[in-house]
Amino acid sequence: MEEQKFRPSWWSSRRWFSKDAVIVHADKVVLVTGVIGREERQVPFAKITDITVKQGCIGGILGLGSIFIQTAGSSGVEIVMHGMPKPRVLRDLLMKRIEKL
Repeated sequence: MEEQKFRPSWWSSRRWFSKDAVIVHADKVVLVTGVIGREERQVPFAKITDITVKQGCIGGILGLGSIFIQTAGSSGVEIVMHGMPKPRVLRDLLMKRIEKL
C-alpha cells in the first residue's frame, strides 16, 4: 500500500510555513513536525488503542479539527495534530488499516 500524507490547514496553523504532516503507511502512522529541526514520531498500528477527533463549532463549519492518537503502554496521547482538514477521513483510514491487522 502507498503511504498517504495529511497536512494541517496552512492558515489554521500558527506556523504556516512548517511542513508538519501525518503520514499513514501500511503498518504505522508517522507524525513529522518541525521547521528547521525535524522530529518524527512513529506508532505501529498494533499499538493504537484510541483515536479521538475533536471539532468545535467553527472547526465543524470549516471542516477542520484535531486528531489525538493514544497507544498502549503510554500515559497520554502519543500523536496530536491540530488544524487537520477532514479529520474524520484520517480517523476512518486509520481504523480500516487497524482492522486489517
